[in-house]
This record gives sequence, structure tokens and C-alpha cells, in this order.
Amino acid sequence: MNFIASLSNFGYYVKFQILMIFKAQEEPPLPDVYKCAKCDFQHRSREDFQRHIKIHLSANSEDKQCTECGQSFASLSALEKHLFMSHKVN
Repeated sequence: MNFIASLSNFGYYVKFQILMIFKAQEEPPLPDVYKCAKCDFQHRSREDFQRHIKIHLSANSEDKQCTECGQSFASLSALEKHLFMSHKVN
């Protein structure tokens, strides 16, 4: 294999790696069924799930639950970081 051919193969590999990095930063796929981390509630509708999660949320609650995916967090700052990093919500 000559030098130019090896560069073109390297270029393809680098382009592939860059593409994979960008794909990894895209939002994760939405679940088929949303499951509440605090009770047995499950639903296919994101809107119904978000409406349900609100019954568990309160200012004095020790747990904070993500309205996007249902994951629970011990602090509001951890929930906010999760929302930003996982769901791109500010």
C-alpha cells in the first residue's frame, strides 16, 4: 500500500470516529414504556407519564424525579445536571 492510500484510509477512520462522537452526543432514544421510579406506574405516553410524576414532586421532598425519564436524584442540583446533560433541558 502506498503512502497516499494509507492517508486516505486514515482520513476515513478519523471521519468515522468524529461521526461516532457526534452520534454519541445526540439525545438517547425515547423509551417504549415510561416507568415511575417511586411507584408501579407505567405508561406509553410521555405526557401521561410527566403528569403522573408531578404527584411525587414537592419542594420538601428528599427525592427529585426527572419528568423526562423518571430517574430519581437525591438533590435538585443533581437533577438539574441530569436534565441538562441527558435531555438538553436548561
